[in-house]
Amino acid sequence: MLGRFASVAVRRVAASKSTSTAAAPKAQISLSAQRRWISDKVALENLKYNTSIKVSLNEIRDAPGAKKKAIRLGRGRGGRRGKTGGRGQDGQTGRQGGHIKMGFEGGQTPFYKKVRKFGFTNNGFKRTHQAVSLARLQYWIDTGRIDPSKPINMLTLIRSGASGTLRKRDVGVKLLSDGAEWFKAKGLTIEVTSASKKAIETIKANGGNIRLVYYNRTGLQALLHPEKYDHEGHIETPKGLRTLPYLPPPPAHTLRKIDIKFEQPAQFPGWLKRQQRLVEKAKAAGETVPEATVQLLEKVAADLKA
Repeated sequence: MLGRFASVAVRRVAASKSTSTAAAPKAQISLSAQRRWISDKVALENLKYNTSIKVSLNEIRDAPGAKKKAIRLGRGRGGRRGKTGGRGQDGQTGRQGGHIKMGFEGGQTPFYKKVRKFGFTNNGFKRTHQAVSLARLQYWIDTGRIDPSKPINMLTLIRSGASGTLRKRDVGVKLLSDGAEWFKAKGLTIEVTSASKKAIETIKANGGNIRLVYYNRTGLQALLHPEKYDHEGHIETPKGLRTLPYLPPPPAHTLRKIDIKFEQPAQFPGWLKRQQRLVEKAKAAGETVPEATVQLLEKVAADLKA
C-alpha cells in the first residue's frame, strides 16, 4: 500500500515539473495545480520520513516481563503443578474454597484464649454528634432555609436539612468553625449540644448568642418530635397517656477546650404544671405532701425561670 502511494506521488511531482519547464513559464501555472503540487510534495516527504523509522505493526510487542506465562494446574506429573496442583494431599485445604480460619489450632485451646485481656474501651459510652459548619449555616441563611431573626435550635437545623438525622449514639448537633472567615450573620440566637471554640467566638463576634444545652434520650425525642406530645408533656401510647419523667440536671461536665458548662433547657414545662396541680389537689383533700416534693417543684420552677 505504501509503495503504490509512493509511486503515484512521485509520478505527480515529476509530471508537474515537466509541464512547468517545457509547456509554459512558472507564472502561468494555475493555482489549483500549484496547491496539488505542494500537497504531493509534502506527502512524499512524510512518506520518506515514515519509511525511515524501523517500526511496523508486526514488530510491536509488550515490554519484557509485562506478561507472564500462566501455570497450568493438574496436567500430569511432568509439569510444575501436576496431579494435586500444588494443594498437597487430600483434606480441607485440598478442596476449592477450603481454608483454615485465623487463630484455629486444630481444636485445642487457641493461644488468644489462654492469655488474659488487657485494657478497656469506652465505646459503649461514646458521645457522637451530627456536625454543622458555619459555612453551611451561612449558606442556609442566604438561601432562605433558616430565618436568622428567630431562635435556632437543633429541631430547626435538622428539619431544614442543615444537619443530618440523629443516629443511634448521637447526642445532639455540634457547630464547627469551617467557613468562619465568610460567616456574616448578625445577632443569631442558636442552641446546640456542642461547639468548637472558634465557632463560639465567631458567633459572639457578630453579636450573636450561643447556648450549649444538655438533652437525654427522652428530651431529644420531645424536642425533635413535638407533635407526639400534648401541651402538658404527655405522650400517646397503646395503653393511654404516659407522663414524661422530669429531666434531671446534666452531669458536671465541662468542655475541656472551651471551659463552658452545659445548660439545662426548659424541656418539659407541662410536667411542672401537672405536678403543681397534683400537689394542690392533695392539699385540698387534706393529704400531707412530702417536703422533698415541694422543694423539687420549687427548684424546677426556679430552673425554668432562669
